[in-house]
Amino acid sequence: MFKVSTKRHATDSKFLYILVSALFLSFHYFLVTYVNSSLLSQFLERSKIGFLYALGALLSMIVILNMPKIISKFSAYRVMISLSVVEIGILFLLAFSSEAIVVLGAFIVHHAISPILLLCLNTYLEDGSSSKNMGQSRGTFLTIIAIASIISPMVSGNFAENPETLRTVYVLSAFFMVLFLLTIWKNFKNQEAGVYKAIDIKKEFLEFTQDKNLVRIGIAAIMLHFIFSWLIIYLPLFLANEMGFSWSEIGTLISVTLLPFLLFQIPVGELSDKKYGEKEFLIAGLLFASLAFLIFPFISVKSFFVWTFIVFVARAGASVMETSIESYFYKKSKGRDELISIFSLASPIAFIFGPLFGSVLLLFFPIAQIFPFASLVLLIGVLFTIPLKDTL
Repeated sequence: MFKVSTKRHATDSKFLYILVSALFLSFHYFLVTYVNSSLLSQFLERSKIGFLYALGALLSMIVILNMPKIISKFSAYRVMISLSVVEIGILFLLAFSSEAIVVLGAFIVHHAISPILLLCLNTYLEDGSSSKNMGQSRGTFLTIIAIASIISPMVSGNFAENPETLRTVYVLSAFFMVLFLLTIWKNFKNQEAGVYKAIDIKKEFLEFTQDKNLVRIGIAAIMLHFIFSWLIIYLPLFLANEMGFSWSEIGTLISVTLLPFLLFQIPVGELSDKKYGEKEFLIAGLLFASLAFLIFPFISVKSFFVWTFIVFVARAGASVMETSIESYFYKKSKGRDELISIFSLASPIAFIFGPLFGSVLLLFFPIAQIFPFASLVLLIGVLFTIPLKDTL
């Protein structure tokens, strides 16, 4: 893929620009994340929505695999600028088009772009952090993302009840994308993360797979994004269509249950750096998320508080997993920055496998009964995590 010959130039101002950019990018993403399925359901059957997510993830994977050539020719700065402009146009298509082919095609491109932009930001962040404080740096970075993820669903949930007002969310998302574009344009032009050199893809993949611990943390990352894919696609549909919650209630529920990403990221990052390492947190997170998915179909009562508690448990597990995975990987990959692109494939892989798995299950089971299958997948992830060699 690509190799980064870095020149360390971490400054407080650069880190601040990265955090501000991450905040705007996250608001843009999370404003529409939990209502996308509502928009798509206007044009597709529920069982087919997962295929669109899979197509978007596949497109993202193809682009990530070709990032070395793209970045070597245009630079990470120009890639972010160009994709930001494209994304703004895509969001306006989603907001104003009533043609099914246009909306579905635009969604596929939209779903592919965000992981690529996040990869570019991650490269800047990794370049400016040392192994010693990697957990704290990434914990702060993820906490900033969490702030946007908590606020956004409450806003978008109020617009999702009506198909017409739903489109307003995409205009608001485009506004934050414009802010992201302006931040990048003004502050990143002369702050390249490094010089990118193309290397052989097979060699890069073999280097990744030769380290069994990197393979295990990569599998854990796929499990994490598998959780995200189901909570994003299937949970809102289940709560709205089967349990009878309004979209404003769902928005509030999602916001409250995302609090673990704000509360736990920095403490877990610091404890991972100084006391425990990441392995214990990672296993605990997998078990909590697996338990929550397992009991979803057994809760028949329409109680906001009951569902908030159960989803909170799932999110708590995912938040602990996220910080542990990110901290572990970037500690282990320090000095081998070419591995970042392979690791970044975890999200597209999960968003291919997760939605396809869910779509197939929906052909045979009602939506409530598919969640224990997700629980089983996460338990399998625990088996891969147990042999992981901890950093402390």
